[in-house]
Amino acid sequence: MIEEDPENNTFYLYTANEVDKQSGAASSGGGKSYHRKIDGPTGRVLWQNEWDARYGSTSSNGGTLGTPHSGRGKIKDLVIFNATLVPVTYTEEGVEKQGNGGRLIAYDKQSGREVWRFEQYSDYWSSPVVIYDLEENAYILQGDRNGRLRMHDSRTGKPLFELDMGSRMESTPAVFGDYLVVGTRGTHGSGESQKIIGVKIS
Repeated sequence: MIEEDPENNTFYLYTANEVDKQSGAASSGGGKSYHRKIDGPTGRVLWQNEWDARYGSTSSNGGTLGTPHSGRGKIKDLVIFNATLVPVTYTEEGVEKQGNGGRLIAYDKQSGREVWRFEQYSDYWSSPVVIYDLEENAYILQGDRNGRLRMHDSRTGKPLFELDMGSRMESTPAVFGDYLVVGTRGTHGSGESQKIIGVKIS
C-alpha cells in the first residue's frame, strides 16, 4: 500500500509477503514473512520485521496475504498488518496454548517497533479493515477462517466484540457508512453455507 506524505513531498510503501513461493519453502515446511516500510522515491528499506511462517498446502499459504492499513486520526502513528500460519500463543477455554495461527500486529510507523499484537489459533486471509468515527477514533475489523468477525481496540489490539459469521471469511469486508458487507466460503466455523452478509456497525 502507498502512504503519501505531502508535508515532505514524498511517499512510502508498506509491503508484506507470503511464503509459498520462497526458495526452499516447500521442502523445509516454512519460510520468512517480511513486513517492510520502503521509501517510495528511492526504494530504500526504512525498516523491516521478519516472522517465521509455515507453508500450509497447495491451497493454504503462510505469511501475509492481506493488505496493511496505514492509520490516520488518532492512530496516525500506527500501521496495521496481519499474518497467517505463524507461531502464536493464544488462550482457549482459559488454557494457554501454542500453535500456528493468525497474528494481528501494529507497528510504529517511524521506527517499525512493535506496539501490540493479538494472536489466535484461526488464520487470517483477509485484510484488516479500519473504521473511524467523527472524533477520529479508530476500530479494527478482522475476519478469520473459522468464521469469526472481531472488532479490536486500535491502540491495544484488545477484542471489543465478536460475531460468528457461520463459515470461513477469506475475502476482505467492505464498509459503507455504518454497514459492513462480507462473503463467506461455506466451510469450517459453524458449518453454514456460503453467504453474503451485511452487519450493522453501532
